[in-house]
Amino acid sequence: AAATSDANREILKQIYALEDAAAAYGALVSAAQAERDALEEQYQARMTEIEAEREAVSSQHQARLDAIAAEREALSAQHQGRLDAIGAERDALGEANRAQMDALGMQRDAAQEALSAAEAGLSSIQSALGAFRDEAPRTEMERLRALRQLGAWATAGSLPDKERLDRAITGATNLNAQDFASEASYRAAQGNAYSALLALEKVGVKQVSDAERQIAAIELASELAQAAYEKQLKALDEQADRAAHWQEAQLAILDRQQESADAWRDAELARLEKEAAAAEAWREENLAAIDDLLELAE
Repeated sequence: AAATSDANREILKQIYALEDAAAAYGALVSAAQAERDALEEQYQARMTEIEAEREAVSSQHQARLDAIAAEREALSAQHQGRLDAIGAERDALGEANRAQMDALGMQRDAAQEALSAAEAGLSSIQSALGAFRDEAPRTEMERLRALRQLGAWATAGSLPDKERLDRAITGATNLNAQDFASEASYRAAQGNAYSALLALEKVGVKQVSDAERQIAAIELASELAQAAYEKQLKALDEQADRAAHWQEAQLAILDRQQESADAWRDAELARLEKEAAAAEAWREENLAAIDDLLELAE
């Protein structure tokens, strides 16, 4: 009976020990699960932080790209405005140049017409000086009237139109010796007519010279005006070139800024990828440690 009692007590001890071990194992499993849950919660929190950082990086990167795009648009608008201003200035210069050249052309035409008239009158005078015309005799009164007219034109320093001039020259120089009382009076009349023609020839030469100088001055003014216009156009072209170079330089700066923003985003995303991989490795390592501990406890 005593032996049986001792055996029973031993069995009870073993049973109690097993129950204690089971309870301890259960407690260990509960603790391991709690640690696993805490680990998962910490892991998810870290992954949430990383995802939030990703979104912040993407948002910041997009904001920088939007700012760069806005700068590009403003730059293009500014450049186009400058080109429009240069184009308007070029149009205004072209219109002013055309108006100036048209005015000079009209002056040239008027001067050429005056030159032609002066040359025609001078030709008539010089022909009469070469030889008095052989036409029907005129009365002395008509001759004197024509002579006075030639003198008046010479005094005024201006030639009339060719028709009036030819008529006066004919009247003054159409001399016939039979109409004079003596040879001396005939020669005197010839001398008077010749002197009047000489005086009028000076007027004609001066008018031709003045008209030629005026035409030369107009042609010079035209050349200078055209040269000034071309110089202004060249200056506008240089302004357009400088504006284009400035735009290219500014766009190059914006391109470099965008490249820098892209590089920063890529670096940040790579860093976050590494941090996510590290968090994943940390989670796997700790879960494995818990599993190993539970395996040993079994």
